[in-house]
Amino acid sequence: MLKKFITIEGGEGCGKSTLCLRLNEMLNELNIDHIITREPGGIKASEEMREIIFGNILERKSEVLLFAAARNEHLLQKIIPALESGKLVICDRYVDSSLAYQGYAQGLGIDEVLNINQYVIGDNFPHITFWLDMEVEEALARITNEREINHYDQKAVKFHEDVRAGYQILMERYPERFIKLDATKSIDELAKIVIEKLICLK
Repeated sequence: MLKKFITIEGGEGCGKSTLCLRLNEMLNELNIDHIITREPGGIKASEEMREIIFGNILERKSEVLLFAAARNEHLLQKIIPALESGKLVICDRYVDSSLAYQGYAQGLGIDEVLNINQYVIGDNFPHITFWLDMEVEEALARITNEREINHYDQKAVKFHEDVRAGYQILMERYPERFIKLDATKSIDELAKIVIEKLICLK
């Protein structure tokens, strides 16, 4: 039985959501009990907070606090119960997004944003974080109107480069759980790598 909490991280356009969809298909084929969820979102209250966050230009601290509030409800209502029932949980974004985006790229400080989120998540960090990494301009070129567009997509290239640098810092800080993946690989290739890693966690 897999009882692990896995997160998929990366900048805009790197293919996280597409990878999650493919992982869902493969895990169903393998009859592995799991859920796929996302942040901000995953439950009704957090999805409503997502609309507020992405539908408005908020002051940085307000944004961090809303992300944390959405995370708290998501964790308590969905992630922890799924883990306790023995399910594998795969989440499209989690606390590392806040650390890379708001903490580093928006200049609030990784440790400062971590302190806010530590109050929310306690020791509920992911067992493994798969970071999908690729050149920023190539990733941004992938963004189309076929997916949800938010105000982060429209920020300057420098912001996205800072997000990437933030993830690099996090990988160096948490080498025991971060796995860097080449996001230029096909979704099937990436999904196969992830599944192979997860099977080894049994």
